[in-house]
Amino acid sequence: MNPEEKKNLTVLLGMVGGMTLKETVGRVLKKAMNTSLATVINWSGANRKPAFKGLLLKRVILDALLRNALTKDSTEKEIELLITRWLQLASDRDGGRSQMLNRQTI
Repeated sequence: MNPEEKKNLTVLLGMVGGMTLKETVGRVLKKAMNTSLATVINWSGANRKPAFKGLLLKRVILDALLRNALTKDSTEKEIELLITRWLQLASDRDGGRSQMLNRQTI
């Protein structure tokens, strides 16, 4: 990604709204990646999954959230904890939880 694309994506994601930091982080992440991507990565790269913390996308998302009027006073650590949790719960989204329950009852 060239610097101009990075800047444009940061500005676009920085305009995503929400009522709380948690909601805004979730909305930005949902706009930045789909559930199938979120289920195959994690924050630290555990279990042979790619590490989100080392991706350029992480920096873009952090920069976007720190530009956002609601979330600009948040710390990177607060945002990183919310991203970690959002990634952990990715497999439950888009019907993932109900699919697991259906498989268990068969």
